[in-house]
Amino acid sequence: MPSSDTRDTAPFVVGASVRATIAPPPEQLWAWIADPTRHPRLAGSGEPMSIHLLGAGPVGVGTRFESQQVIAGVVRYPIQSEVVAFEPDRRFRFRVDGGPLWEFELQPVDGGTLVTHRHRFEPPTDGLMGLITPVQRVRARMNTASMVGTLNNLARLAGAPPPEGMQVSYRPPALT
Repeated sequence: MPSSDTRDTAPFVVGASVRATIAPPPEQLWAWIADPTRHPRLAGSGEPMSIHLLGAGPVGVGTRFESQQVIAGVVRYPIQSEVVAFEPDRRFRFRVDGGPLWEFELQPVDGGTLVTHRHRFEPPTDGLMGLITPVQRVRARMNTASMVGTLNNLARLAGAPPPEGMQVSYRPPALT
């Protein structure tokens, strides 16, 4: 059973992180993480149905991509994202439609790679904040279950055994 931390650090910022050790080295896992077009197979949520890059060239900071999403098999919608941090074999972070941040961080460790998957959302500071935050808190908890699934998928796609030492935190991570 994953361990969990339920302390909130800020009243309106929501998010979570999941970390575990996956047997292959970072460069083997990086191929799945750093290519957004592979995320429909990687995502534990099952929400991204297809992703295509907007523009040519290799993926890096500034790369934009569009995802066709589905929630509960019914609600379909497109979203655009932009890569905001790209450190090969170490960090891949993207921002969805100018809002939530998603990140993968890889650290080589004995026995493979410590993979940390993070999500952070800061609601707008206008009058809607009081309405958005409770919904986003529920969504952050749902995202956490999906993030566990993502790490399980990453291990499977890399041909590795299931992740070891799964840890879950419901605290919004510091992503700057």
